[in-house]
Amino acid sequence: MLLHQLLNHVLRFSRRFLRSLDSTARLAFLLDMGQCFWIPYAIILAFARPHLLAGLLLLFTQSQLRVTKLLLV
Repeated sequence: MLLHQLLNHVLRFSRRFLRSLDSTARLAFLLDMGQCFWIPYAIILAFARPHLLAGLLLLFTQSQLRVTKLLLV
């Protein structure tokens, strides 16, 4: 349960932080963090909470789709 609460806190902070950035900074942040930020959580969740891993992967996929959409526009 503690891991779940920590992950929720991190995700809430990340969403607030991303909303505070302009689109160029947000794109750069997502491209940088997408490479390293999600990997440790995926490894931990794969062993601890597999059902949360699915949600995290969905969130990661959505953020990557947003980045791709920004690049195409």
